[in-house]
Amino acid sequence: MTKWVCPPRSSSGQERTDMVMRDTASNDTVDRTRRTRDDATELADVVVRIAGGDVDSFAELYDRTCAGVYGITLQVLRDAGFAEAVTEEIYLEVWRTAGKFDPSRGSVLSWLIDMTYARAIERARLERSRTDRGSHSQLMTGPP
Repeated sequence: MTKWVCPPRSSSGQERTDMVMRDTASNDTVDRTRRTRDDATELADVVVRIAGGDVDSFAELYDRTCAGVYGITLQVLRDAGFAEAVTEEIYLEVWRTAGKFDPSRGSVLSWLIDMTYARAIERARLERSRTDRGSHSQLMTGPP
């Protein structure tokens, strides 16, 4: 199994911090709107190919979105190790559920962001619960 390292790096070796790579040199609003729409359509096509088992399309989606997904998980969890693990879980979920993606309900990015927040919050609650149980059991048994 491939170990995905996040966040991805561009060909220049710099970390990417955006959800989708875009040419930001242009300040033309119409051009940016067209590119955003094209990006959304292109990502929807990528997810369709992922649903068909296309590993290269999965890698493309990962490369284009991982920095944003990882950034959200890190912001919610405040722990790089947990953020990496949750990011990996999210992309496994993408692989398994790509066929359920419905572009009429929203963009690929909104689907990913919703999935990311839900999974990160779920993990934060789980870790908080584990911490609370550990504190409670220590109170009950006393110090070693």
